[in-house]
Amino acid sequence: MTPAQYCSTVCEAACCRKRPPFVSPDHCPQLTRGNTCSIYETRIGFTFAGRTGDGLEHPCSCLPIAEALPLFPASMREKCCYENPELLEE
Repeated sequence: MTPAQYCSTVCEAACCRKRPPFVSPDHCPQLTRGNTCSIYETRIGFTFAGRTGDGLEHPCSCLPIAEALPLFPASMREKCCYENPELLEE
């Protein structure tokens, strides 16, 4: 399985979905119904407004996966094929 297949079908693009402290939007506006990025080639640096639980608006920005991984919760990292490439063999 390729990373793209894994991300869209198994992981369902968890890194493109809301997680604390954000409460909205539910996912990146560039995420398609098939759990792929509609601007993949130019996504790095793409920014959109996110809202936290206290109602404040903060920017969300797309980062290279190597920079984003340390920001993910442990539960998300353990299911990430970039952190654990052996998941692609299952």
